[in-house]
Amino acid sequence: MYPVAPMTRILITATYDPKPESTKLMGAEDRTGRPAQSPDVPMVRILADSATRFRGMSTRAIDTGAEAAEQFWRDGFCVLRSVVSADTLAAASAAVDALPSAELADLSALAGDSGGARFRAGVDHWRTHPAFEALATEGILPALAAAVLRSERVWLYEDSVLVKEPGSEVSTKWHTDDGYFHVEGRQLATMWVPLDPAPLSAGALRFMPGSHATERRYRPTLFVTDDPIPGTDGDAP
Repeated sequence: MYPVAPMTRILITATYDPKPESTKLMGAEDRTGRPAQSPDVPMVRILADSATRFRGMSTRAIDTGAEAAEQFWRDGFCVLRSVVSADTLAAASAAVDALPSAELADLSALAGDSGGARFRAGVDHWRTHPAFEALATEGILPALAAAVLRSERVWLYEDSVLVKEPGSEVSTKWHTDDGYFHVEGRQLATMWVPLDPAPLSAGALRFMPGSHATERRYRPTLFVTDDPIPGTDGDAP
């Protein structure tokens, strides 16, 4: 059995890459099958170095991230509880509720579910919605990411919104996040911020500790099925 992540306020998950030092962008012919962005649309957002952007952040937040870093680098994930304020969570919930339906793909349909509660998802909302940009680039989240990654600088690559209606029976399949990105490097993480309680009974996240350290690379799947994205490389999850 795989251990189950407990109910959290914020959970930062590691991705794996065998090149230990740097993190870099990949070219258009990467293994994800996702088209490269146009040159005039930035693929990443530089947040700033810790001496400027993170100045004024509470020492508690930075200390909390530094303490979590040990678990992150050892197990490939870490849990940070009660670090996101109620106001920030409320703003995030309002931003998700305001998203046009056209910006969210119906993952339930992709999984073959034609009726009932839906599971929807979207990416890159920070490019066009100031509320998502603020959530990802200001406040505690980038500061914690820098502390956990033990980095003086942080770049934002992508945001992702997942909305699962109560009663949905569509599950997220086992996968590694790095297969979906155009980047290489060890100082790379995704941050999961649940806006609703996420106990085991509601489908809490599960992780395989230490799986980030293997040299195996896995193909990205269609997320709600085990089918790989066409044109990608790697082992089946």
